[in-house]
Amino acid sequence: MNLPSVKHNFMYNLINTMVKITFPLIVFPYVSRVLLPEGVGRINYAEAVVSYFVLFSSLGIPIYGLREIAKHRNDLPLLQKKLAGIFSINLFFAIISYAVLGSLIYFGKIAKEPYLIFINSSLIIFSLMDMEWYFQGTENYKFITIRNLILKIVSLILIFVLIKTKDDIVLYAMLLVLGIGGNSLFNFFYVLRKHGKAMFSYFKLSFFKSAFSEHLRSILVTSSMALAGSVYLSLDVIMLGQMSVDGEIGLYSASMKIVRVLITVVLALSTVLLPRASFHVKNEQMKEFKDLIKLSFHFICFLSFPCMAGLVILSKSIIVMFSGVNFFPAHSIIEVLAVLMFLVSMNNLFGMQILYPLNKERSFLIAIIIGAVVNVLSNLVLIPRYSAFGAAIGSVLAELFIFISLFIINRSFFTSDFFIKPIKYFLSTLVMASIVFSLDRFIHSTSLIKTIAVIGLGGISYAGMLFVFKETDFIKPLFTFGLSLIKRKNG
Repeated sequence: MNLPSVKHNFMYNLINTMVKITFPLIVFPYVSRVLLPEGVGRINYAEAVVSYFVLFSSLGIPIYGLREIAKHRNDLPLLQKKLAGIFSINLFFAIISYAVLGSLIYFGKIAKEPYLIFINSSLIIFSLMDMEWYFQGTENYKFITIRNLILKIVSLILIFVLIKTKDDIVLYAMLLVLGIGGNSLFNFFYVLRKHGKAMFSYFKLSFFKSAFSEHLRSILVTSSMALAGSVYLSLDVIMLGQMSVDGEIGLYSASMKIVRVLITVVLALSTVLLPRASFHVKNEQMKEFKDLIKLSFHFICFLSFPCMAGLVILSKSIIVMFSGVNFFPAHSIIEVLAVLMFLVSMNNLFGMQILYPLNKERSFLIAIIIGAVVNVLSNLVLIPRYSAFGAAIGSVLAELFIFISLFIINRSFFTSDFFIKPIKYFLSTLVMASIVFSLDRFIHSTSLIKTIAVIGLGGISYAGMLFVFKETDFIKPLFTFGLSLIKRKNG
């Protein structure tokens, strides 16, 4: 069996990632203006509640299933047996999860937004049918990307055509669920067509017992990381829903969406380097491993420093441009959350690129648990007094404690030579920030043109300072590429 092209898989995966980032950037500005902060808050609260049940039903299967399918994709009978075993465990926990959530809604234990939560509860079934781990394990990124692109376009059209007033909140929730469900249905029927007959031939009581015996322990170990890490990512929204008003959830969610998009950009290189880090550790190439960690550390500083400064300075323009004037109060929340670009990216580096390849995931788990506890305690104190602003402070404190914990664990990696380049990136950011701040205050506007102009000037000034410091490791390739395009066009 010939392996798929790594280059092609990378391109398909890159396109898929950009589609996932672009879709909310197009949809949310429109929806936030129609549903207003209260409507957005109600939707996000329902999604946050259901997310816990989806997480429980899927356990660590997306990661574990990917690994097992990838290992055995050249052995069709064994692949089909693994597929049936992992799916049966997923089915078992999905039924339990759905039953518990349904009971809580029926008996009135979840009194807030029961209809929206009921609509979103179908995501438990769709997460079972999704089986994207199979396509990733077999490296069928072409199917994933084309299917996702088509369904995102259809969802986009339906949202713009059908969502017209703030009373369309239930319809919007249904469209969001159907957009995800469409992906899952395509995936499920594809797998059934290829392996359904073989899969269901295994469905016997004796097989279920052996499958649980073979897979469950490894799945639970894998899931502990996902569970601990996701607790405070949605818990802040739930706690806001219980201790504040819907509008505050909308303001917080809008701010977090903007910051999360930029975090995804900063993490771009880390995602690419993760497999290489594992390769170096496996082959005991520790010098190469440390060089890779240094490269990732420098890239995070290179990109996160100016992004944080720019986001803080342009917070008012960006929130109005992204979500509308009704969300203007969220600018102060963005200014607090901006530091997450550095903290989250560094925590990913410390945990996923250092501790995971070194088989020290238990240390990573402990740090995440510390962050979750800090987040809960901070929210209990801060949300009643400061609402969404308090939740933002709680999120930053959680990531800060994770950062401190992981840095102490990994401190032997970070010798003095790690910090020479970041100092220059920091000084260049200060120059850039002073220029951007002056221009932003001089032009009293929140228009798109003004924001783009300020960002462009900031990028030029930052790059110029890096040339002055002779730190062009990351910008010189882009500069060279741009010149080649200009020469090609003129030629």
